[in-house]
Amino acid sequence: MHIRRLGAAIFTIIACGLTGCVTPALENVFRAPVYNFVTTDEVALRESAEDESPVIAMLPKGTPVAPVGVNSECNCWQVDALGHTGYLYTRYIEGPDLTGYIAEPNRP
Repeated sequence: MHIRRLGAAIFTIIACGLTGCVTPALENVFRAPVYNFVTTDEVALRESAEDESPVIAMLPKGTPVAPVGVNSECNCWQVDALGHTGYLYTRYIEGPDLTGYIAEPNRP
């Protein structure tokens, strides 16, 4: 009985792989970064979210950055910029107004 289910599962995985039913999900996972934010001042792009972590690059004011992660312990974002990936404090980043995209709280 279990062998029959295993065979069906393998068939489904292969069929989806050949016909592309997995492609949209992978497309979302591997989406290219969107550079819709810029630095507000010259700032150090750091290896980690720690203040004393090594500097990867100095980013001039107005450098386009693409958010790729968030550090919940500080007000930091992991960003791609100038071919590097590192951390910046959000106070050095400005970008589009996202208020229209944030869900309103449910009101009774």
